[in-house]
Amino acid sequence: MKTWTFMFSAALMLPAFWSGPANAGVISGEDLYAFCEGGMEGHLSPECTGYVFGALDGHEYFRALGELNYLKFPHWQRYCTPPEATVGNLVGAVVHYIEVHPEERHLPAPLLVYSGLQEAFPCPAPELG
Repeated sequence: MKTWTFMFSAALMLPAFWSGPANAGVISGEDLYAFCEGGMEGHLSPECTGYVFGALDGHEYFRALGELNYLKFPHWQRYCTPPEATVGNLVGAVVHYIEVHPEERHLPAPLLVYSGLQEAFPCPAPELG
């Protein structure tokens, strides 16, 4: 619980420390990769972690509202994280996806977040019958 409280608090504080001009657009995968590579050796970058968890929170919000229709919006990838998944596992899956798919770095960062999680944590196929 303390870890999630810390992560939530850190994510809320990030805008106060952000430098540079305000940009209302969605960042690219290249920008996210630069944030994620900016962490100290062996440590997760707060900007990277905050961005990934912000994207996940947005995804969960729309799913909870019932507004997330995977057939109508196929770019909203489905993923099923195991209960034992850590912050490092989730962010690491996204960073790994961006590393091995440099041809997709021009795409909006949220798409790469969901694609990375879907690749690392695919949902089991539904049973038919």
